[in-house]
Parts: sequence; C-alpha cells; structure tokens
Amino acid sequence: MMPINLLLKLYKLFHGITIMPRTPAFSKLEHEFLLKAISTGVRLDQRDMLEYRKIGISFGIDYGCCTVEIGETKVMAQVAAEMDRPRESRPSEGRLNVHVEMSTIAFPSFDPTKPGELGVGIQRMLERSIILSRAVDLEALCVRVGEKSWTIHLHVHVLSHDGNLIDCASIAAITALKHFRYPDVSVIGQDIVIHTMEEKHPIPLTVHHMPLYVSLAFFKGCERLAIDPTYLEEKVMDGKIILSINKHKELCSLQMNGQMNITKEQILRCTEIAAVRAKTLTELILNAIKTDTDDKKLGKTKSQTVLEKSKDNKEILKSELTVNSQTSEEIQIANMSINEDAVTDDAIKNGHNNKTEKPYWLTQHDRQTCSIGDGKVNAWSGDGAESSLGIFKALRADTQPEEKSEDENEDSEEEVVILDDSALET
Repeated sequence: MMPINLLLKLYKLFHGITIMPRTPAFSKLEHEFLLKAISTGVRLDQRDMLEYRKIGISFGIDYGCCTVEIGETKVMAQVAAEMDRPRESRPSEGRLNVHVEMSTIAFPSFDPTKPGELGVGIQRMLERSIILSRAVDLEALCVRVGEKSWTIHLHVHVLSHDGNLIDCASIAAITALKHFRYPDVSVIGQDIVIHTMEEKHPIPLTVHHMPLYVSLAFFKGCERLAIDPTYLEEKVMDGKIILSINKHKELCSLQMNGQMNITKEQILRCTEIAAVRAKTLTELILNAIKTDTDDKKLGKTKSQTVLEKSKDNKEILKSELTVNSQTSEEIQIANMSINEDAVTDDAIKNGHNNKTEKPYWLTQHDRQTCSIGDGKVNAWSGDGAESSLGIFKALRADTQPEEKSEDENEDSEEEVVILDDSALET
C-alpha cells in the first residue's frame, strides 16, 4: 500500500492544484538580533548605513538586453519593438508597455503564473517613473499619424531576490531602454519599409532623462536610516521611502511604504541622498553602455560586467553628504540637518550659502506654475521656526486686512453706465 502523504500529493497533482513552497522562516531571535545590530550602526554585510552593495551591469548579444546585480539581487531587462496602430486618443505617439515577471527561481514564494502584489507594485512604479515623467520620447516612435507607430515592450525578469528589488529593476529598465536600438523605416507613398540592421543602422530611443529609484529604510521608530536594504532588513524595518530622481535633481516619483511618522526634514534629507546616488548611478550606466559599444565595435560577443567600486561609493558619500552623527558609524535621523559650515559645490558656484538661506515665497514661480493672491511662505525650506513664523504672519495679514478711509473708498468706486434699448439703437 502507498503512504497517505504520497496519495494526497498525487491527488492534488492530478486535480491541477499546485503546492507553492512557503517563505523561508524568520525567527523572533533573528528579528531582535538584527534590530539591535542596526541600532548600534552595524549591518550584517559590514556596510555603512548609507552605502550601497556592489552593483554590476552586463549586456547580452542583442540591443536592449542587460542584467543588473545589486549584491545577491539580480534582475534582467529585455526591450522589444513591434509595428502597431497608435491609440485613437494619441494618434501621433507610440506606446511603451512594462511587463514584470516573477520566477520561482528568484524566490520560493513567487508564483510564475501571476506577478502578485510585489510584481504589480514594481510594474506600476516603473510606469509612473518612466512613462508619466516623459523619460522616453513617444512622439519619435510615430511613423504615420493615426496609422502606424512603434510599440516598445519592456520585459523585466526577476532572477534573484535579496531585497531592494525596485532599485535593481529601475536600473535594469533604464539601462535596457538606453541601450536599445530599433530598425529604421522608410515611407514610400503608402508603403512602409522596415530595414534590417545590415541595410541601415538601427535608431536608438530618445531618452530625455534617466529617472532612477533609490530606497531608504527606517528602523527603530524612524530613528535609524539605511540605504539599499537587504531582504532581512526589509522584514524588520518600520517602512521605507522610495524616490525616483534623475541626475538633474528632478523628483519624478515618491512613495512611502509601512507605518512611519517622519518629519519634513527627514524627507528633504532622503531626497538629497537620493539625488547624489542617482548622479553616480547615471554615470555608471553611461560608462557601462560606452564600454559595451566599444566591445561590439571590436567584434567581441561576450560582454564584460561593469562593476561599481565600493571605494568610490564611500568617497562620494563623504564628499557630497555631510551627516551629523554622534559617532563615525552612527547615523541619527533626529539630527539629519546639514552642517552649517559645509557648503556644497553647487552653492559655491552660485554664490549661495546654506547659513544665510531664507524662506522663499511661493509667488516666485516659473512659466508653467501660477499662483493666486500674494502667496504664502514655503515651509519646506529654511528653518522650521522662521518658516512657521512667516506663515503665521502671512495668515494674520490675510485675516486682518487694512481698513480704507471713506475718501479712498469713494475714489475707488467705479462709474456704472446703464444703456437702454433706445441708446443701443442710436
């Protein structure tokens, strides 16, 4: 006779019920140990709190295929193009579709048949960062208005999961789009001819800017901050803030997960860290693409992996970020304000100093921004006390308008002229 367990497994198999492996166990002792280590400024992989893991970028034989590694986290991105009919609402634009695939090889609890909550979240964040920020010029993909245009498919495959999937997927997606080439097209009358790569050189996508996600995790009641959290650190964190920003310090997307109560100074500090990190990642991506282009010109089929040196990473953090901490290893979020004596390179060039910076008014806008009334003081810049005092004064000024004298009111009255029908006829 067969054992009961084997019979149950055979029964479930034949009736189409798949048994998914469960998530690896994480004990309470491991949870407490990891939190205690982070509270003392120590991470399991011996990194600093604001230090990324080693990043590697490698390319495949085809254009638009790349693999990005952040520590043990690995994501592959592949871009493909096909000729299709544009949308009726946007007849002069092409399309950009994002697809995310989660494999069981990457993590035991992933289901390859459906992306799950994590996969859907990554897909929506990539669409919000790349498509909604107009990173790729979709109008350049139009061949004939209302009839033919290119549809770009961005496939993101998760190969290994050890935390911080969104950052790895973002780097892979932007690198693949920047590396991709699509065939050239000739329009002769009503005919559209798609040329092969041997007939004409392929055309690269027009990428206006490169938005990259940077994740920062908070621990111990938002008293500790760590960049690039691992899988175990994500299990014990209070939450994390995920920012999509480019090298021009333009914030494209911001999302906060978890239960956190953080201040505006902490958000501004995270934005500053993400801006510095996005600049270094952009340089790494461009360097990797240039290296692969040079290798292809020499006839090399196997691409070499371009790694980011951890030494350069630490030097950039020390030179461009000034963090006030009690010790050299601890990073206190409560004291995240920038040192007044430290002035960034941009401030030196522009002749400004953080020490003398004052709150600015919201009425100082650009051409694409308008304001109604006299405006209010922006509380997101300058010291909190000065900003709150300025808001209080502005509110009092609005609630208590100056009284005008009777003579001024009489002078300011407008003359009203009523025209009857006889006046209109004449």
